[in-house]
Amino acid sequence: MILVWLLLFVVSLIVIIKSADYFTDAAERLGELLGLSGFFIGVTIIALGTSLPELAISLLAISRNSGEIVIGNVVGSNIFNLLVIIGIAFVLTKKFVFKKLTSVILVLASTIFIVLTGLVFSSSEFSCIEGIVGLALFMVSLFYIQITREHHFLRDMFYFRKPPLFADYRGGHGRSIVTIIFSLILIYFGAWLTIQSMIEISSTLNVSKEFIAITATAIGTSLPELLVTLTAIKKKHYDMIVGNIAGSNMINAFLILGIPSLIKPLEIPFSIISVGLPFLLVSTLLFAIFGVLKHAKRWVGLVFLLLYVLFILVI
Repeated sequence: MILVWLLLFVVSLIVIIKSADYFTDAAERLGELLGLSGFFIGVTIIALGTSLPELAISLLAISRNSGEIVIGNVVGSNIFNLLVIIGIAFVLTKKFVFKKLTSVILVLASTIFIVLTGLVFSSSEFSCIEGIVGLALFMVSLFYIQITREHHFLRDMFYFRKPPLFADYRGGHGRSIVTIIFSLILIYFGAWLTIQSMIEISSTLNVSKEFIAITATAIGTSLPELLVTLTAIKKKHYDMIVGNIAGSNMINAFLILGIPSLIKPLEIPFSIISVGLPFLLVSTLLFAIFGVLKHAKRWVGLVFLLLYVLFILVI
């Protein structure tokens, strides 16, 4: 039986890889038609789309009274995004350069995220009140992005050009939107099948549910972000990488934790409080620091990857 799940795991990865590739191309085309920059596309459309697996798993987990899966999935996914995905991006580029204004948004987003994460240290559960705060911060973040994209101070980041006045858009929007929708559907089911196969394989090996949530489940649900990042690296769309990861982590912290906590308070296991959250805070701070420095070399990526290995060993 375990061979069947291994086969399903491989098949699901192939589905996600191709779907993420199509999704990135369609999002890029749609953004160009609308005159949007890669960062804006990454922090909104791509970030939200690649976070759908986390939301689906979180709602399913809370319906089965497994709040620890929700917490573990979010914490594990965000750590994986910051240390592994960003680490790989740094390693695969000779010198990863942050845009000046992108760094400002990155620091602001990271600071808000750290404040919300710090609230969790005060108790052993993520309550309804904290969920409401998270959802409010999520809405404020989207509102901030929306109103500032027209401001001259951020115009260069969110609008890299104006769409041609007499451009022929016949069918352009429609094809891109249809491709995005079908790609998201395939990404969702591919990620779901990946998670199921990983859980079944881990269960056969007698691994605890808590460990699965913060490692296997978190890695599985972060595969769309990883694949979108690899595609963006090939096309040298580094601003889209930063926007995707920053947006995905904000969505995970505010939306993915916020919605389930409105249904039922989420219990936080001691291992996540003592190990997971400290690693999350450290990785977020490192991410923000290099955003301020505006660049990162390959050795920084290696350090990020080694930190994740340490996290897996400690957790």
